[in-house]
Amino acid sequence: MLALNCAAHTPSAMMENAMLNNETVNMRDDDKDEKFVVRFPMGMRARLSMAAKASHRSMNSECVYRIDCSLKQEQEIARLKAVIDVLLNGGTPASNVVQLSEAGQ
Repeated sequence: MLALNCAAHTPSAMMENAMLNNETVNMRDDDKDEKFVVRFPMGMRARLSMAAKASHRSMNSECVYRIDCSLKQEQEIARLKAVIDVLLNGGTPASNVVQLSEAGQ
């Protein structure tokens, strides 16, 4: 009996076999996404589940959304630190940086 989880039945192996035989390959979109297993600290899964329900997202979508937001925030924090460094050193920020007076203060 052939085991269904053997290497010949992985999506990449099936794709390779189909390409060798000049067959059309139809893969679901989620088969193209990278997969990564995460271990949550105790209680985090429940918190994430509640947040996902409140946002009308799947738990996977909520995880991806939260990770994406945190990466964007890191970029913004780095940009703001650079502006602060320029201002503290007596320089003027680039023209595309919003000044406090322009921001309504």
